[in-house]
Amino acid sequence: MKKKATWENHILSVHENLVLKDDGTVFAMFEVPASIISMMDEKGKKNHKQTTQAVITSLYEHLGFEILMKPITKDLLKAYGYLLEDCDPRTREFGEYLLEQSYLELENELGKIYNHKFFLTVPLSDFAFSGDLKKMMKEGWQRFRKSVVQLIRRELEFTVNWYEDYEQTALDLEMNLNLLQARPLKQEETLLYNSLNYLRGIDVNQDELLADVNNAIENIDDTTVDVRSDGLLEIHHPQGESLLKFLPLADYPDVVNDIHLIEHIQTLPFPVEFRVKARFRKNKGALGMEATAERTRDRIGTELSEADEQGNVTKNSSVSAYVILEDIIAGVDGGEYFLDFLPVFAITGSTPDEINYYKKMLMTAMEGLGIKIVPSQWDQPYLFYKMRSTEELTRSDKYWVQNMKVSAFVENLFFVSQKVGSDVGFYFGRVDHTQLNWAGNF
Repeated sequence: MKKKATWENHILSVHENLVLKDDGTVFAMFEVPASIISMMDEKGKKNHKQTTQAVITSLYEHLGFEILMKPITKDLLKAYGYLLEDCDPRTREFGEYLLEQSYLELENELGKIYNHKFFLTVPLSDFAFSGDLKKMMKEGWQRFRKSVVQLIRRELEFTVNWYEDYEQTALDLEMNLNLLQARPLKQEETLLYNSLNYLRGIDVNQDELLADVNNAIENIDDTTVDVRSDGLLEIHHPQGESLLKFLPLADYPDVVNDIHLIEHIQTLPFPVEFRVKARFRKNKGALGMEATAERTRDRIGTELSEADEQGNVTKNSSVSAYVILEDIIAGVDGGEYFLDFLPVFAITGSTPDEINYYKKMLMTAMEGLGIKIVPSQWDQPYLFYKMRSTEELTRSDKYWVQNMKVSAFVENLFFVSQKVGSDVGFYFGRVDHTQLNWAGNF
């Protein structure tokens, strides 16, 4: 038994890497090139984490951000086509034979070939709509979506040129991200990657997809999503179908030093999307980190004292929580920034058995790091909606939200890769991730 569900796109307009939503929020989207760091290069990792911490801290005034690691299918035939252009005409036939055999072998052993790309999306501010436009959106968006979009788009693009008010802010943001060499997306890339939110697991013709979206921005969500009784989402699109499963990260270990989550995800033999929605916490104030931590610490401290007086055995979890809260208070005093963030994995496949196999492999790999993942059987529609590039983490989002200092958050080791070699060339081998076997006599 399948339940029908639809989730509308709320994007009104795109200009280069800027995205305007119907609620007036503007987002800037960037691609962050992965730093190539070996699993054995501890010094390189430490330096990279310090750089990442500096960049994320600089985003405080924007209130929040999103980091996305997305597996992008590699067009191997296109890369081989470039390589063939350099073949000597006298040996071209032999070159074609080598590449054909290489392609068949890779397809047989690995299936789809993919690269991991990293994206950073940052909200800029709210657009100052006129009273008439606000009224139109409030009263007519759901019932008269297309006509409203057309009217607002004409007003924005041909009268207001909304993006002009944000270009300087976007340039300033780009300068802040320069430490990570982040680059603003081009217009077609912004449209493409927002469309891919609805096309996970489907190999699409990008030119055809972009033609549809350029024709009408509403076509970004030209997808039907069925909610299945087994907790999977079934995606239907004119260019293909796939099954999708979101798996929230429910808990980290108490100590996250050198956890290097991203590095471990990339060793898995199947594509995994990992997306983090983050929001900065205020340090001071009644609802700030310091006051909240102090209240909880005092409560736990009282419980521990009473247990000690009565001769009861104190729980290790309570003692650990007390130490963590002390660390939070010290962090606030030291000027540290804190984040609430929602980390979610996404896996795709063609059959339920394939999805379940990937899920077990992912959960086993994360268990080795002390990370807990939950199946979230009945929350797939919410996660599909939330895990779109222009959705923000809000105070109403309660489940699976983690809290950490920025210095602890970057221990996930974002924006790294162990890629070896070039994008175009002959294939020689693969990275060996079996660290424990690297010592001794080869």
